Amino acid sequence: MRQARQRFARGARFPPRLLAGVVERAGRVDRLDHRGQLVAPAVLGDDVAREDALANYGRHVGTAFQIMDDVLDYSGDATAIGKNLGDDLAEGKMTLPLIRALAVGSPAAGDTIRRAVEGGGRLVDFAPVMRILEETGALAYARERAAEEGRKAAECLAGLPPSPHAQSLLQLATFAADRTY
Repeated sequence: MRQARQRFARGARFPPRLLAGVVERAGRVDRLDHRGQLVAPAVLGDDVAREDALANYGRHVGTAFQIMDDVLDYSGDATAIGKNLGDDLAEGKMTLPLIRALAVGSPAAGDTIRRAVEGGGRLVDFAPVMRILEETGALAYARERAAEEGRKAAECLAGLPPSPHAQSLLQLATFAADRTY
């Protein structure tokens, strides 16, 4: 998300509303992390290093989960994920797959994506955008970023003693990055 902010800051041609959506989505994950930090001292005592590791774990898990949510909005099973495919596009949300397609796609592909997002992602816009996401490898790229965030989350747990709780946290990191619903 930081890269997206930098790209927009360098003068990319996107309405501020699109950038606000990306920043807002990333902020939701960050706010969840900070709520967890309020509870951590009660659970961890004065172990600041472990607290920091768990805060970073939460940030990485949240990011992996959000990225996969973005991917599933284009490639998931609507019944399994509990929402219609293309809902984010219909709501005009700029997600990582779209950002990646804009970064590596042709100018015409970029125009198609911008029109779809600015126009609220009408149903007729979904198929052309989906084709662009496939052609640019944007969904595969986003899946790899989610997997990377899951790996980073797991690395944050390296200092925890083996326990059922630590194992559950590892499983959550894997689920967040590999989920299909």
